[in-house]
Amino acid sequence: MIERATIEDMFSQMRNQEDAPFDIDGNCLWTYFLYDSDPELLEAVAAVLVDAGFFCDGLLEPVSEDGSEATEEPLHYFLPVSRTETHTVDSLMELNDWFCQLADYYGLEGYDGMEVGAADNSLVGINKVSKK
Repeated sequence: MIERATIEDMFSQMRNQEDAPFDIDGNCLWTYFLYDSDPELLEAVAAVLVDAGFFCDGLLEPVSEDGSEATEEPLHYFLPVSRTETHTVDSLMELNDWFCQLADYYGLEGYDGMEVGAADNSLVGINKVSKK
C-alpha cells in the first residue's frame, strides 16, 4: 500500500509547482498499474475493470522482478488502466486500497501504483514496487 504521506507529498509538490502541466486538484487522467506473471489473468481482470469504467490499452511488455528488461524468468506483466477523475488525498487513498483488495481478490501478485497527468497524457508517477 502506498503511504498517505507519499500521496500528500505528491499533491503538495504539484500544487507548489509554478509550471505544473495540470491542476492536481482538478480533473486529471489517472492510470493505475496491476501486475502478475500470468498475462491471461491480467486480461481477465482488465475486462472487469473496463466494465467498471476504466480504459485499458493492453498489457505492458514484461519486466523481470528487479525492473530490468525481461530476459529470463520470473517475469511481471503490467496492466495499466486509466480513467479521468478528480481526486483528493482521501479519495486516492481509498481507491489505492480498493486496487490492493482487487489484486488480492483475483490472486494477482500486486498493485504497483499510479500515474497522474493532464488529459493530454503528460504523466507523473508514483510506483510502489518497481520503477517503469
